[in-house]
Amino acid sequence: MLKTILLSLAALSIVAGVGLAWAKHRGDCTEGARFGNITDRVARKLELTDSQKQKLESLTEVLRDRRSQWIERRSALREEVDGLLAAEKLDRERARELIDERHQAFMNRERELIDSLADFTDALEPDQRNKLAALIGKRMDRRSAHFDWSH
Repeated sequence: MLKTILLSLAALSIVAGVGLAWAKHRGDCTEGARFGNITDRVARKLELTDSQKQKLESLTEVLRDRRSQWIERRSALREEVDGLLAAEKLDRERARELIDERHQAFMNRERELIDSLADFTDALEPDQRNKLAALIGKRMDRRSAHFDWSH
């Protein structure tokens, strides 16, 4: 069960990332529009009820928040890492602290994401779950086709 949830979480994150990249490439410049397009398409393909759409929207909001937080922290982290690397000697303790901070932040946000994902998938009918698994599988296959895994 936990393995299924974690795989679904990873797959959903990949789908969201691929969808966001595709939407950005198409010129949908606002983040809301990108997530909205993905949400609308998933809702349409799975034939979601209003209640299910609400749960999908909650999941989308969690993903949107996580993405904006990641973007905000990315530049600060990059500056700090650049500073560590520019020093004559690497501050090993600070490097470890950075990794620990990132890991802890991820663990704290992971619970919210898993809960939101579980709320959405628990509301689906078995045939809708199968469709969702097929959609995610198709996206993952497309994504992995772009990488050379032989290295």
